[in-house]
Amino acid sequence: MRVWLYVLDVGLFALIAYYVYINIRNTQAIQLIKGILVLFALNMFAQYLGLWIVGRVLDTVITALIVAIPVIFQPELRRALWRLGRNPRLFEPADGSISEVASIVAEAAGHLESLGWGALIALELETGLEQYISTGVTLNAKCSTHLIECVFMPGSPLHDGAIVIEDGKIAAAGCFLPLSQNIADRDLGSRHRAALGLSEVSDAVVVVVSEERRSISMAIDGTLYGPLRPEEVRSMIVARFSRQRGMGENGFVARTAKKLLQWLGVER
Repeated sequence: MRVWLYVLDVGLFALIAYYVYINIRNTQAIQLIKGILVLFALNMFAQYLGLWIVGRVLDTVITALIVAIPVIFQPELRRALWRLGRNPRLFEPADGSISEVASIVAEAAGHLESLGWGALIALELETGLEQYISTGVTLNAKCSTHLIECVFMPGSPLHDGAIVIEDGKIAAAGCFLPLSQNIADRDLGSRHRAALGLSEVSDAVVVVVSEERRSISMAIDGTLYGPLRPEEVRSMIVARFSRQRGMGENGFVARTAKKLLQWLGVER
């Protein structure tokens, strides 16, 4: 019985640790954690060498950082608790499945391409996009093809900005995204530069519809893919979300479950 309790204890700890990791990965919080770990290593090294003054200073700094952690990580903690409260399943958007949202975005992009209307649609993954959402008009609306098309209709007050989709909902429209400076093709417009810029500083998937070229592109991890067909857009969004959140057949959750079943002798 104690073995099962030990396995349960380790499993729950691993799940909590993984959930914390996916909520701070690719954010400023992970850089702060690295800095704290460096200070811990320096403190241990100073104590090993007998550097009393350096050790006392580092002890004081580390103690202050531990006290300040709730303040430093306040945005990430708030975001994690908010997601947990809305979505106990942890690995899927609270409103609308990944497949459904991907289909809506792909269909809307296809319609906008055929109409010759430009568009910029960012899908939040693990990196929080609150700072960009705050630059636009809050909608908090259900994601739909018609709404996306209305936002990007020429003459609309919001058509020049970006839509940000968060947890399966359109969080805001008319948002300003950071512009990339790493543009090889100088003919690319501001929408493509904004898509690349956001993908360079976050793990978001950004869909771009060019009104000049009448083509669809996607920016992922600082790379622009295109031109794409709507079905390719959908497949790439689903693949990205599944891989990043560990839901694919090679993801963290699937690999962990498979190894556990093999250890129990259920699966060979």
